[in-house]
Amino acid sequence: MKIILLSLFLLFCPLTLAAQDQNIPYFDGVPLMNGFQISQDDTMIFDKPSGRIIEAFTWCEAQCPSIDAIHAYYAQSLSSLGWTPLSATHFTKNEHALSLDIQRDPEGSSTAILFQSNS
Repeated sequence: MKIILLSLFLLFCPLTLAAQDQNIPYFDGVPLMNGFQISQDDTMIFDKPSGRIIEAFTWCEAQCPSIDAIHAYYAQSLSSLGWTPLSATHFTKNEHALSLDIQRDPEGSSTAILFQSNS
């Protein structure tokens, strides 16, 4: 019985960990904060002669972290990935710029983050 339980744990544990460590597509390893989902339909990539613009929309619908907690999470996460903070919502890395537009509904029940990157 213990072997079966251990096998089930090992089978499902990597899936849970992988879901928690999700990155935002096209954003070079920028992590998605736990509780947020990515809107695949709202991800846009604009290629232009002088570089690329990428936008991704994420949202949280229940038990969303505070805006201060979101700022702290991305300040720590992005700094560890080599991004330099210019403000709580603007970062640079090499020739890339990253901005976060954080919006919370008036009732505080949902939060959205628009990620924008220019390179």
